[in-house]
Amino acid sequence: MLELEDVGFHGHHAPLLENVSASIGEGTLSEITAPTGDARTALALICSGRAAPDSGRVLIHGAAETARLRRSTALIDSPGITAPEHHMRARDLISESLGLIPRRRGTRIPATAQWIAEQEVADIADRPVDSLPSELRLWMMAELAFADPQVELVVLDSPDRHDISAEGLSETLELTAEPSERTVLAILAQEVLR
Repeated sequence: MLELEDVGFHGHHAPLLENVSASIGEGTLSEITAPTGDARTALALICSGRAAPDSGRVLIHGAAETARLRRSTALIDSPGITAPEHHMRARDLISESLGLIPRRRGTRIPATAQWIAEQEVADIADRPVDSLPSELRLWMMAELAFADPQVELVVLDSPDRHDISAEGLSETLELTAEPSERTVLAILAQEVLR
C-alpha cells in the first residue's frame, strides 16, 4: 500500500532523515522508528503526503501520487500540527473531526451525538481531551479518522511521547488497527510491537 524508497529530509541545520525505506502492507499495523521528535514528525508528514521528501520516493498503491496519498491518509496527533488543543472537550474534538470529513453523494457521516452513542463514549464527552487516558485519546482519534470512508491509512506521530507503557501502547495500536482491513502506521522513538 505505502512504500518509502530511500527517503531523505533536511532540517534547518542537518539532515533529519536519510535513506529511510519501508513497505507498509494493506490491512497491517506497522511501525517505523526515527531518532528525534523532529525526525518523527518529518517522517509522519512525508508518510501522509503533507510534506515532500528531499530525496527518494513515496508511493501509494505503487504510484507517486501525492494528492491521492494526502486524501487517503489521516495524520493523527502530530505535535503542533494535528494534536488536539488542550482546551478542547472530547465532544468538540469529535464534532470538529466529523465536520471536516468531505460530504460526498452517498457517503454517510454520523452526527456527533450518533458517533458518541455508537462508540459508547458519552461518559467522557464533556471531559477535556488532555484529561483522558492516553490510550483512550489515541483510540478515539484513530476511530474518528476512520469515520472518513476515504481514509485507508492512519499515521500516528510519536504516540510513545505520551505517558503510556510500551505494553499499553502496543495494545492501543492493535485496537486502532481493528477491524483487520485497517492500515495503521506508528512513527516511534523505538520499537514497541512484537
